[in-house]
Amino acid sequence: MPESLLYVPALMLFLLISWTLPSKFFCQMIIASGAAYLAYYSVQSLVFLGVMSGFCAVIVCRFPHSKSLHKAAIGITLLGFITYRIYNPSIKIEQNLAVLGFSFYALKIMHVLLDSLHSKLDTPKVKDVFAWLWFWPTLLIGPINRFQEFQRELSRRRWDPDLFSRGVQRILFGYAKIAILGNWLAELVLGGYIQRLDSASWLFHYLSTLKYGMLLYVKFAGYSDLAIGIALLVGIRISENFNFPFLACSIRDFWKRWHISLSSWCNDYVYRSAFASFRSGAVASILTMLVIGFWHEASFRYLFWGAWHGCGIALCLRWQKSSLSAHLNSGYRKKIWAAFSLVLTLNFVVLSFVFTSTESMSLAMERFLVLGGIR
Repeated sequence: MPESLLYVPALMLFLLISWTLPSKFFCQMIIASGAAYLAYYSVQSLVFLGVMSGFCAVIVCRFPHSKSLHKAAIGITLLGFITYRIYNPSIKIEQNLAVLGFSFYALKIMHVLLDSLHSKLDTPKVKDVFAWLWFWPTLLIGPINRFQEFQRELSRRRWDPDLFSRGVQRILFGYAKIAILGNWLAELVLGGYIQRLDSASWLFHYLSTLKYGMLLYVKFAGYSDLAIGIALLVGIRISENFNFPFLACSIRDFWKRWHISLSSWCNDYVYRSAFASFRSGAVASILTMLVIGFWHEASFRYLFWGAWHGCGIALCLRWQKSSLSAHLNSGYRKKIWAAFSLVLTLNFVVLSFVFTSTESMSLAMERFLVLGGIR
């Protein structure tokens, strides 16, 4: 983790080796550093994810035309993830690498197996698959970069001072988000103000939920910046994960800005399949968000969180097709409606955090009653 005292020297060693070794050994270096990273935090994770990586690489690289093997591997991965999520629902980054690592790993393996099954993937080399899966800056929190993009980056990787400078900048931005916006502004300033409020008041519960969402965003976005920045330092571009989501003017726009790599994955592999089956954008949106909720945690509170967003997207789809929406989004009314929509979307998202910021559904319902002025 970035807070570890060994993080900076390990990063410097990683950079030194990556630019001094001949380019033909770059993938092997990534694999070795990823293995060392996993072994440092959890040998069990190293073994478990190593078996999964080998299992996936053999099928994709050695049996690219075997549809039965691909389907079996997809089924095993999906069943394994569902079982794991049910029996290990808590996501604790600092305590258990395997939990978060497996969540991202399962999606990446499903992606490469599905693309290989549908002939969207040229037969790759085993070392490329392992390097993509074990690229340690993305092991813990993503982004969920696509294999084809990673292959292109490997092929055009060159020393670029401008790219290196951008990498340093992103790392500084990441640490600033975590330290200044997260640890200082949200935890100390906002947290200190909340502690002085009446714990039974509406404002206390609203600001507590807002603080939770703010911390979640700045820390997750900060860690994503670190991953993107470190990748740039070694000449690899990976996908963005956040694009100022709290400036979204609709819940659909929010999910185009929040955890972009996850929402993009679910759009390609869940939403499109659901839409093809039900021919309904609303149904497909709700099912997709339920899957995203389950991906986070196998609990009623996360399923309700997913349903909340899914229903919001479904309503948004219906609203955007209405004549009133067209009227409000034209002429002088457009800017006024955009400002109102931004505030409405922000509060819709903040209220959704009531489900995930509380420990149980009963506590979430109690908070909703207070926020609704009923209690």
